[in-house]
Amino acid sequence: MSASFNVAGAKNFQFAAATSATGWPIDSPWAETEELTSAGVDNARWRKRRDAFRTWEVDTISGFTSYALAAAEARSYQLISGRTGGLSVVIAGATYNWTNVHAELVGYALTAGPIYGSAVTANSTHQLRASWRFTMTDLTVNP
Repeated sequence: MSASFNVAGAKNFQFAAATSATGWPIDSPWAETEELTSAGVDNARWRKRRDAFRTWEVDTISGFTSYALAAAEARSYQLISGRTGGLSVVIAGATYNWTNVHAELVGYALTAGPIYGSAVTANSTHQLRASWRFTMTDLTVNP
């Protein structure tokens, strides 16, 4: 699986590889409810409080030809954390796009050593591994 995140007015972040322990990104909200101490006028003992959007946790890997480039990209990750942008994910050859996605950088690590693959920078000598929490804030997915 590969992914990219694009913030308007900033840059488009391409991730060479993306993995998720939580599986497929879920873009439909779930109803958050609360129990009532007594039944309401409709005789229901539950009340819907709001629609809450689900988060998708994903780990990404990107390759760079120098430590300085990897560190600059890590700084860019910090600057876009908390912003909303577009998310594009390729799973089994199919591309899925979400337009309003909130990105939160959970953590990252810079390591020395090459990574290999078709989407990796040629001759990469450093890796930037990052953990993200993406929250879909709309219901539009464009497969």
